[in-house]
Amino acid sequence: SFARNRQAFLSGVITSYDSFRFRYGRVEARVRFPSGKGFLSAFWLLNAYYNQDQPEDPEIDIIEAIGDQPGTAYQTYHVGTDLDGDGFFTDLRSVEQRASVDDLTADFHVYAVEWSPGRLVWSIDGVETNRYEGDDVSDEQMYLIANLAVGGVFPGSPDASTPFPASMKIDWIRVYQRGGLNG
Repeated sequence: SFARNRQAFLSGVITSYDSFRFRYGRVEARVRFPSGKGFLSAFWLLNAYYNQDQPEDPEIDIIEAIGDQPGTAYQTYHVGTDLDGDGFFTDLRSVEQRASVDDLTADFHVYAVEWSPGRLVWSIDGVETNRYEGDDVSDEQMYLIANLAVGGVFPGSPDASTPFPASMKIDWIRVYQRGGLNG
């Protein structure tokens, strides 16, 4: 069918924006990603007050998987910065990290980040894959997003080899917190 975005497909998303926001903890999901050119699957956290009065507008990408790159997990921290010191956080700093994996699309895997003051630790199937530490690690409330995007700059466009229909299969999503961290 001809989708609302004037494409032959629609991207899909689930979000906890209206139901669950939190600060710090372990966030994980058991997911199987689709394989194919033009697919971008993601499980990530976004600032609960994006583009409001929180200047940094951080984003924690727990996992981004490009459908035709099944051996690479993208795990990135994005944060607004004030490089020129004018009081406006208009510059985006991205700490992009990659992890090599056997095949993100062959089976379910558990993707996680442990988010604590000054530290982010990513893992796949319980094995640490990346770490970031710094004063710019967000302390702002965030919400969860899981999505399968079709097309775009990062994954490119689907082509004749792209299998449709496709789905990002989510077994579960969990957030664990210690008392007193949610603030």
